[in-house]
Amino acid sequence: MKKRDIILMNAPFTDLSEKKIRPALVLAQLQDDLLICFIGSKIDKSAPHDILIKSDADNKLRVDSAIKCNKLFTLHYSLIKGVLGTVPPKIYDAVIQKIVRIIR
Repeated sequence: MKKRDIILMNAPFTDLSEKKIRPALVLAQLQDDLLICFIGSKIDKSAPHDILIKSDADNKLRVDSAIKCNKLFTLHYSLIKGVLGTVPPKIYDAVIQKIVRIIR
């Protein structure tokens, strides 16, 4: 796995009651972990921290989705179910720029 990959992972619900396979964007490799950003299919065009991404042959998302730049976390490699696709450099760079604006 490398930067710009979209992976599938077991993501717990916020109340930890269940898990569901979800896509996430790889931002960086950190030894045994990856820094990732959640991707969701619920699109809110007014959400200031989201970057919209159209489903296509490269990213292999089932539906148009939103990269949630305010939902970052680390994930151990063992929890990854597979690589789905990739995002273009332009989208990746936009995600990084938005994250930097959030934390500044």
